[in-house]
Amino acid sequence: MRDDSAAIGFLGFGLLSDLDDPACRALLAGVKVCRISRGAGTALLPTQGTLKDTRYPLRRPVIMLVTEGKSGLGTGFASFVAGHKGQRIILKQGLAPAHTPRTRGDDRDPLDR
Repeated sequence: MRDDSAAIGFLGFGLLSDLDDPACRALLAGVKVCRISRGAGTALLPTQGTLKDTRYPLRRPVIMLVTEGKSGLGTGFASFVAGHKGQRIILKQGLAPAHTPRTRGDDRDPLDR
């Protein structure tokens, strides 16, 4: 995409969200992020907020399907991801966790700051 100004491509939002990462900043310097809309609605950029509230049209959920007959590694991993620490990792990666993790003494939603 960087070498062809007429190219259109798709990147996962997680690749663009960590502005502290030099690789992310380099990637953003070489591409243009476009606003998109659902029908005639307002065109939006992808953000944690527009992903979380489902306004951004090109979002996809992450679904974990565990088919173990007993509690094992897959079940443990799914439990970790769904738990507080796993959801904080997802939030830190710039994505929209299923459940917004809270920090002690903080009643505000991190996506609203």
